[in-house]
Amino acid sequence: MRNRTKVLIMECDNISMNQCQMAMEYISEERRYKANQYVYNEDKILSIIGEFSLMYLLKKYHGIDYKKHTIKFQDRGKPYFIEKEMPSFNLSHTKNLVGIIVSDKTVGIDVENMQIEMYKNIKSLMKFCFSEKECKYVSLGEEGDCQRFYKVWTGREAYYKMTGEGIK
Repeated sequence: MRNRTKVLIMECDNISMNQCQMAMEYISEERRYKANQYVYNEDKILSIIGEFSLMYLLKKYHGIDYKKHTIKFQDRGKPYFIEKEMPSFNLSHTKNLVGIIVSDKTVGIDVENMQIEMYKNIKSLMKFCFSEKECKYVSLGEEGDCQRFYKVWTGREAYYKMTGEGIK
């Protein structure tokens, strides 16, 4: 089987709750429930648009009708299709971004908004979460520090999401 990996990353600043209401009929009951657990509308929108975009990718690139699958969640929250013939997928959202990946292989994705001003406060987090080698990599160059930090952070998180372990 050939690998048909598709990635979609969207900025969702201009999507309203009214638009999301229309998308609700295309998402799973579990996602509706999960979206309604969020306090802020921005988070609800990202959750709804994430799965709605997943349905779009399934239809467009895999020819799969959204009504012919069931999404469940592993113990640590990794979503999956219960039907064995379905592709692997993963979702991520933060602030105004949604990231979706669909593939014939096991996958994970993470998206983050790079915040250079916040980077200075993250050094203690790096010491706690990153290996010594990763800390050295991030600290190699002044201009690249922030980009390197997010590259390592999102890579780690996507890996843990792919394996279903969750971030450590």
